Amino acid sequence: MRSLFFLPLVLLLLCNIISSCSSSKSKGEAENDSIAIAKLDSLRQDSIRRRDFLTPDLAFHNLHGDVKRCIQSISYQYANDDLVYNNYNDTLIYDEKGNWTNEPTWSNWVKKNYPEIAKKNRVVRNPDGQITRIYCEPEWDDEYESFEWDGEKLAKKGCKYNDYGLVTYAEREGSDDKDPSAQWLFYDYVIDDMGNWIERKYFIKTFNPHYPNNISMSKGIDTREIEYYNSNGSKTISLPNNDLQKQALTEYREYERKMASKNEGYYERQATSEEYRDEEERTANAQKKLRELQILSQIEELGEQARRAFPEIEALYNRLQRAQAYGPSYFVEARQNLSNKLDEVIELKNKQIRLAKQLDDNTQLVKELEEQKSKVRRSADMMLYGTSW
Repeated sequence: MRSLFFLPLVLLLLCNIISSCSSSKSKGEAENDSIAIAKLDSLRQDSIRRRDFLTPDLAFHNLHGDVKRCIQSISYQYANDDLVYNNYNDTLIYDEKGNWTNEPTWSNWVKKNYPEIAKKNRVVRNPDGQITRIYCEPEWDDEYESFEWDGEKLAKKGCKYNDYGLVTYAEREGSDDKDPSAQWLFYDYVIDDMGNWIERKYFIKTFNPHYPNNISMSKGIDTREIEYYNSNGSKTISLPNNDLQKQALTEYREYERKMASKNEGYYERQATSEEYRDEEERTANAQKKLRELQILSQIEELGEQARRAFPEIEALYNRLQRAQAYGPSYFVEARQNLSNKLDEVIELKNKQIRLAKQLDDNTQLVKELEEQKSKVRRSADMMLYGTSW
């Protein structure tokens, strides 16, 4: 009887022990789970803080997060043109507080040649640290570029944005062909894990505001390589285009089609026109060669005239020397005759020089003729006055 009574007590005690052990284990696991959840939440909050981190310098370049370095590159391509032109590369560097550490500064050349300008800060900020002005190089057309802000974002007139806050459309008004109006359409955005765009395509439509139907278009791509201090932005997401982007893309493809249609038969017409140009070029070269031969022949004839004058000059010089014995009047007349003949020879040299300057490759010939003229003038001074200058 005692055995039967003792058995339920043993079972009850065993159940209490098991229950107690079980409760103790669940409590430990709960504490571990709470710590893990707290750590995950902390990491999540830290990730959110890094993603949402924004400073005026980051916002100025449409960036956010713990950006360390951003390398920007822009390339463009004309419609129906296979060549791609890379016309811009720039590196932006930030410290861990989000300050732009390699912002524009005055070069040593500006400091040396424009010290008054160099006294100004090239980058001007408002009391909130937002960039409101950047001065241009002294010899540029504009003195500076101004910027306005709308809260924490740059205020850009004439811009449109998609649902992700990325610009899809921008425009500027021009005045004429030298300063055309332009419209930009950005599409096919790719963003990284931090939400910063790292690639976008665009096309530009330019036109004279007085003739808006006379347009030209080109397309291009912007890329950004972004390095973060602690975040990882390696994964990418391609964003869908909105209706405005789709409509603009249709317009650009229609423009490409019209350009291709306009250029049909271009190479055939070009080949024909090149034949005419080649014939015209050959004719022009032949005429040019003939003209050069005529000029050289005239120069040679003038030189021969000068050489034929030398015996007469020698005779006049001898007469001048003998005239000294016959009195002043004879001497003056003889010197005047010699001077006139020497002037004729100098004028022949001047005519040679003027003709030589009409030739393409004339440097050496003109130099030789100038030297000959100088020798004639020195000889003339010696004959007439007994001195050379």
